[in-house]
Amino acid sequence: MKKSNETKVEMKEIFCRFIRRKGKIVYPKNSKFFHFYVPAIKVVK
Repeated sequence: MKKSNETKVEMKEIFCRFIRRKGKIVYPKNSKFFHFYVPAIKVVK
């Protein structure tokens, strides 16, 4: 049984053409996009 204020952490897939590192734009060398996962927090009611 879940409590009303529990949080559920899911991973969301992100695609980016470039990323910024130390103020400079970095493009991927071997593909068109960078690909990574970030936590997407949803509150379960």
